[in-house]
Amino acid sequence: DVAANGHKVGYLGCEAIDGVDYHVIEITLSDGFKTYRYINPATWMIERGRDFRAFHPAVDDKKTWVETAWSDYRPVDGVMRAFVSVNTDLTTGQWKATNKVTGFKLNPDFDASIFVRPPAPAR
Repeated sequence: DVAANGHKVGYLGCEAIDGVDYHVIEITLSDGFKTYRYINPATWMIERGRDFRAFHPAVDDKKTWVETAWSDYRPVDGVMRAFVSVNTDLTTGQWKATNKVTGFKLNPDFDASIFVRPPAPAR
């Protein structure tokens, strides 16, 4: 579906980070935004992602290189999923955020009305 949706994927070769020689994939979205994924050749898990973007654009629109490192992979319904992600500003080395997942609900039942757009406010 990548090409059909106007996106592109390319292989950039390998890059060594912290002793791992990652395979690097460049994903170019249809709007031109580029994002990178780093695949560990021993586990074939995507362990890192890098983007040049504002981390909290509503607070600070300054763009920087942000790395997300995924870890604590566990099987969930036959698919390996990361339960921890850590965001770091690669330019400064500053830690930005850590997210820890406590569980996954796949295809839960929900009331479709939660996706109905509310009416526009009166002017």
